[in-house]
Amino acid sequence: MRDRDRNSASYRLKLLGVLLAADEVEEACAEMGAVLDTCGGISSPRLLDKMRAFRQAAGRLDSATAQECTARIRETA
Repeated sequence: MRDRDRNSASYRLKLLGVLLAADEVEEACAEMGAVLDTCGGISSPRLLDKMRAFRQAAGRLDSATAQECTARIRETA
């Protein structure tokens, strides 16, 4: 993964936490989908930790979109 892609993913993952905190689940999951689409083969431990943290937070939500998103994270990362 190029530095630019890794930095973009990092900023997007920070945004995801803000979106979840604002109860914008659909938008957060859409952003996560974009991260997963563009950042295949993520090997950065920090990015993977951020993705796991999002997966855990989204997994606690009562939302079909969030559950689908967490499943995709599990499959991809």
